[in-house]
Amino acid sequence: MNTFQISLRHVLRHPLYLLLCFLMMPCLSEFAEAGPRPKRKVRTGAHTKSQTTTGGKGTGSTSTSGRQSSAGESNADATHDIELPHHREFDVPHAMDGLDYANPSGAGTARNVATPNGLFAVGGAQNGAFRGGGDESFAATVVEVNVRLLLEGAFSGMTSGTIMMPMLSANGLIPTTDPYLGSVSVTTVPANVIDWIQVDFRMSPAGPAVHSAVGFLREDGQIANPDGLTKLTVDPMLLPPGAYYVVVRHRNQLAIMTSAPIPLFMHSSPLHDFTPAQSQAYMQFQMPMNEVIPGTFHGTVAGDAWPDGDVDAIDRIEICNSLGMMGYLPGDVNLDGIVNASDLVLAQINTFRVTQVP
Repeated sequence: MNTFQISLRHVLRHPLYLLLCFLMMPCLSEFAEAGPRPKRKVRTGAHTKSQTTTGGKGTGSTSTSGRQSSAGESNADATHDIELPHHREFDVPHAMDGLDYANPSGAGTARNVATPNGLFAVGGAQNGAFRGGGDESFAATVVEVNVRLLLEGAFSGMTSGTIMMPMLSANGLIPTTDPYLGSVSVTTVPANVIDWIQVDFRMSPAGPAVHSAVGFLREDGQIANPDGLTKLTVDPMLLPPGAYYVVVRHRNQLAIMTSAPIPLFMHSSPLHDFTPAQSQAYMQFQMPMNEVIPGTFHGTVAGDAWPDGDVDAIDRIEICNSLGMMGYLPGDVNLDGIVNASDLVLAQINTFRVTQVP
C-alpha cells in the first residue's frame, strides 16, 4: 500500500470528515429527490422556446420550436437564444413589426395598404383589424370623423332618414374620381350618396388645414368613406386624434365650419350635427346656413356655381351659360342633374351670401 492510499484511509476515518458527511446528508437527499427542473417556455412573438435545466445550475439541454431565421426575414421571425434564470419564469413582449391588417368579414387580407385619405384598405374595405405577432386582435387604427349636415340644394323636405334626394347618383352622373383633390377613386358610386365632399381639419379658425380628406355625403346627411357605408375615417399618422375645427366644402354650396373644435377619437367619435341650429357652425357677420325649415332645420347655402366663397352675379352667369344642359355641372346648384330655372332662382335668393369660413 503506497503513501497516498494510507493518507486517504486516515482522512476517511477522521472524526471531522464523518461529522461533515452526517451534516450534509439531508441536503444531498433533497437534491436527489428534486430531479431535473420542469421545462419553462418563453414566448417571443410567433415562437416558443423551451429550456430544461438540471440540478441547481442554469444550464442544460435546450429545444426550440418556430420558424428559423433566413435571409429576408426580420429579427422578430428568427429564433432567439435567451438565457433563462433557473429560479424565474417570465414573458417576452410580442414582436409588433410587420403588422397584418385583416378584414373581420373574411373577405381578404392586405399588408400596410392605404388609400389616398390614409384609410387602411383591407380586402376591399376601409376598416378592419390588425394582428401582431401573438394571438391578440386590435381594431384598425383610424380616426373617425362623425359629422352630419344638409346641402340646401338637395333638401328632400324630410328632417330624418332621406333628408336629401340622391338624384345625381340615381342618374349615374357622379364621377368615380373626386372633383376636389383628384386623389380618391371608386369603381362604382354607391346609390345612397348625394355627392363628393371635401373635409379640412384646422387647429384654429383662420389657420391652414393640417389635413384634407375626401368622402361621400350620404342621403341621410352623414359624411362617409368612399364605400358609402362607414363613417369617414382618416389615418392617425396623417391626422392624430385630438380636437379640430372641421370645414366641409362642396363644389357649388358655401363652405361651413364647426363653431368650435370637435373631438376626433380613434374608432368612435361623438356626432357633430350641423342641422339643428345656426350655432353649430362658425359665424362672423352673417348666418352661416339657411333655415330650410324655419327655426328647426338648417343647411348649407346653395348657389356658389363659380366657387369663390360667395353667391353673386358671376354665379348666375355660370348658371345661365348651362341652362337646359344635363350632367355633373357647377350650375346645377339643386343637384338634380339638370340646369334650369330652379337653379337660377335659388342663386338669386341667396345673392350676397358669403361663406363664414375664414
